Amino acid sequence: YRKAVVLRLDLCDYTSIAARLEPLQVATLIHQIYSKLDEAVPERRIFKLDTIGDEYICAGWLEESQERLVCHMMMALAETMLSVVDVESRKAGQRISCRIGIAVGSCVAGTMGKQQPRFQAIGEAMYLAQSL
Repeated sequence: YRKAVVLRLDLCDYTSIAARLEPLQVATLIHQIYSKLDEAVPERRIFKLDTIGDEYICAGWLEESQERLVCHMMMALAETMLSVVDVESRKAGQRISCRIGIAVGSCVAGTMGKQQPRFQAIGEAMYLAQSL
């Protein structure tokens, strides 16, 4: 096990947005938001883990000597993410809010599965961030 900090961003009202817009409009909006988030994540020594529908997940490993620094980076990233969602949704003429959960805890990570294998993390930080 390693100690990790995990951030999970969930776009609120995704179902109602998807019902209001054409599928291509939804895909374009989500692509715009996730692309901007993809640019912001590596700048903070944090890595993208996954996107699952309307959820964007990223994490960073915590070494004891850098724990405070990485947590501050994650908080700064959360502020950037809030701004990205606001700006990109306004550009698309939509009003989208989001929830962000950040948690610290133990995790294991690795490639799982044989058909379309994916890098995944499992553990306390993942579950805590989802519940926040």
